[in-house]
Order: sequence, then C-alpha cells, then structure tokens
Amino acid sequence: EICSRVHVLVRRDVFRAEKVWVDKLLSNPHVTVHYNTEVAEIQGGFGVEKLLLKNGETLAVDGIFIAV
Repeated sequence: EICSRVHVLVRRDVFRAEKVWVDKLLSNPHVTVHYNTEVAEIQGGFGVEKLLLKNGETLAVDGIFIAV
C-alpha cells in the first residue's frame, strides 16, 4: 500500500516461506518476483537509484527494503 511497484529478489529458484504467504505475495499485481537474483551493488547519489544485479542486469528503484 505504500509503493506502486515492488520487486522481490529471491536468491534461489523457490521461496522458503510458508505457502500461504507466498501465494498472497504472488497474487498481488504490484509485485514482480525475480528468482535466482542477487544484488551486486546499490547505486545512487543522494538516495538509492538503481541496483546492479549479479546477472548483469540493472534495476531502477527508488528505495530498498532488506529482509532475510
């Protein structure tokens, strides 16, 4: 409810969370899940602007939330 788009980066090819939470996340149209993805670098000037991913891709973002 506080973001228009959320990108969830999952280091593995599957979630390790409970199925009910995964289903709820995947059913949200504002969430994009990226499997087998890790952050190599966080870039920005005054704030976060983009993430450089280990697979060579760049993801433009306005902020990050880190959860393990």
